[in-house]
Amino acid sequence: MLAKDNATRDTLRMLISEIKRYEIDNRIDADDSVVLATLKKMIKQRKDSIEQFDKGGRADLSEIEKNELEKKYKELADQNEILSKRLDEFRSKEKVEERKQIEFSEKIDELNQETDTLLEEIDKWQM
Repeated sequence: MLAKDNATRDTLRMLISEIKRYEIDNRIDADDSVVLATLKKMIKQRKDSIEQFDKGGRADLSEIEKNELEKKYKELADQNEILSKRLDEFRSKEKVEERKQIEFSEKIDELNQETDTLLEEIDKWQM
């Protein structure tokens, strides 16, 4: 981190650690839904911690948790943006494939018509 933003660094490290823990525990690769679920879980934990620190009169610890919560919200927004881009890419690929299918169907119809015409001409020649 060139900006020496320790809070962001620590937050990202915690997130990566949680995702790695999930992958090891479940023996699968984490996908986007796992990352989002992990972020949401960590946000909930931070909110609970802030509430407990405020009740206990620990404004200093509450402020630290609020900073981490802010970083997690930023990560959640970034992840949302990434997912939106992936969804747009998927939809555009889907549209391209759909268009290819339509063009393919049109070509097949065109070839069938030409074949029918040729068969009719052959029939005429044979009579």
